[in-house]
Amino acid sequence: MHAEKTSSPRPGLTRKTWTLIILLSFFGQVAWALENNFFNLFIQDVFNASLADVALMVSASALTAAATTLFVGAWSDRVGRRKAFIGVGTILWGASIIVFAYLQTISLALAGTAAAAMAFGVTLTIVFDCIMTFFGSLANDSCFNAWVTDITTEKNRGKVEGVNSAMPLLAMLAVFGGAMFLMIVRPDGTVTYDYPLFFIIIGCAVILLGVVVLALMKDSAPERTETGGY
Repeated sequence: MHAEKTSSPRPGLTRKTWTLIILLSFFGQVAWALENNFFNLFIQDVFNASLADVALMVSASALTAAATTLFVGAWSDRVGRRKAFIGVGTILWGASIIVFAYLQTISLALAGTAAAAMAFGVTLTIVFDCIMTFFGSLANDSCFNAWVTDITTEKNRGKVEGVNSAMPLLAMLAVFGGAMFLMIVRPDGTVTYDYPLFFIIIGCAVILLGVVVLALMKDSAPERTETGGY
């Protein structure tokens, strides 16, 4: 008697897949490095926010990230799709970063006085930080990591995780290295940055990455999970 055939193992990672893994991991960490290190400076430099405002922004963003990762990850499992979440989420992530380049103009246009514009700008920054975090966590923290788990095996998953673990440091170097070229020294000696250009450059790079994902990524098509509670 012939032995019963077993299911074929997952194929190895192609060059295209490796390229997508590296790009998604790197630019995702670039976007997070921008938020973690420059949004607090932005809200203070541009809108004269207090430390309490910064703390509120950080806390709201952290709660948004945790909730999004849990609920969108489950949503992705239930529909059995990753590519659409990653591609569309990454495009909207980049677009939400670009919005920060225009928050000062928006707040000045909508508020009646300079003081009101400052206060309104603080609120807008906190709200859009949560929006940006939502799309980032949707695309990167939940669905990208789930896609990596789907397409890897015990033999190559360690190598992929090793590459991913190096990206936060590389992204930090890239962000701070780029910030040096956008640094502005005021007459009183204090330092600020060309925030609008900074946000537009990184936002456009993230949008382009989302387009590349939609064009090149092969969906891992995980088995749909429809039973049980959400």
